[in-house]
Amino acid sequence: MRILNVPDMHCMHCVKRIQDALKAEHIDANIDLVSKTVTVFDEKAETVIGILDDLGFDAE
Repeated sequence: MRILNVPDMHCMHCVKRIQDALKAEHIDANIDLVSKTVTVFDEKAETVIGILDDLGFDAE
């Protein structure tokens, strides 16, 4: 598992955008607004970082 910090995720609208984009790519992830993180399997992390970047979110 890899935990990505997404500091620009501020509201449920952000969560929904991320969730929808990941679902479209058939990627399972745990999105936590409180901790501002997205948890994914290691092999999908780079793909998720690219998707987040396309949505305008930085991921660390």
